[in-house]
Amino acid sequence: MAPGPQRADTAVKKKIAALVVATTALTGGALAVTAVGADAAVSPGCVDRTEFSHVHQGMTPTQVKRAFHGLNGKTTYSSTWSLSKEYKPCHSRYGFVDVDFSDYNGGTKKVDYKSAYWG
Repeated sequence: MAPGPQRADTAVKKKIAALVVATTALTGGALAVTAVGADAAVSPGCVDRTEFSHVHQGMTPTQVKRAFHGLNGKTTYSSTWSLSKEYKPCHSRYGFVDVDFSDYNGGTKKVDYKSAYWG
């Protein structure tokens, strides 16, 4: 019985992760950047549900970019106090991933709301 698409995707990610861990151990951590690139190759230019689940209230835009493997997203709204970014969801034709940041105290903008639809 052939694995379903989600199981196959998970198997590929596990193999990549094992390869990265082994290679990183052998090189003393020199491939940390490659690990992000390898995972991004699995879901290039889009955000999957796992990546979305790693974003939490209080994260900075830089932390979200790191969680989304370097994706900047499209700025849909920007002001002194708030910022909204939209990202392409993986495996979805009509879906969306939105992350809203705000700061009403003059500091760093941080996640205050996120939403997604994989339709």
